Amino acid sequence: MLAIKIREERVFWARDRCDETVFRLRTVRDSRYRYIRNFTPERPFLQPNEYKKSAYPVWGLLPQLHAEGKLTPVQEFYCAPTLPEEELYDLQSDPYEIRNLAQSPEYQSALIRLRAALEKWIADTHDQGRVLEPSELAARKGMTKEGTNPQTGYTLDGNTNSPAAKPKRSTR
Repeated sequence: MLAIKIREERVFWARDRCDETVFRLRTVRDSRYRYIRNFTPERPFLQPNEYKKSAYPVWGLLPQLHAEGKLTPVQEFYCAPTLPEEELYDLQSDPYEIRNLAQSPEYQSALIRLRAALEKWIADTHDQGRVLEPSELAARKGMTKEGTNPQTGYTLDGNTNSPAAKPKRSTR
């Protein structure tokens, strides 16, 4: 008899800071389930973010509708003051990831299996997100040098005479 070992395929994701919004979450999915680990569950999904506030109208609309009591229970998730530490979704029966099954006893084997796979991936890849960056870096909204716009290299006051504002010349 020929035995063939089939390797289960998984996809891993990571998300950390985007501009001034600090999250640390990792996720893994297989052919059926998606597991999400929120390492910063004390932070709300709708953390302040200037870019999202200006680029995505719904970013400001959700808190307004929440305050007016006009959101559905599914929409309310995005306005919660915290995130669940763990999330598990059955992608066959819930492709839009609405029902978090992490606390459901009948899904514990999937939760434990994917949690272990994610922990192994974090260790094997030497995940650099294991330690959050200093809060003062996030407070600078993505600027590695204080007072510099990370998108243009210009100082925030518009001064183009600063060293950061001058384009580098090619030496070729």
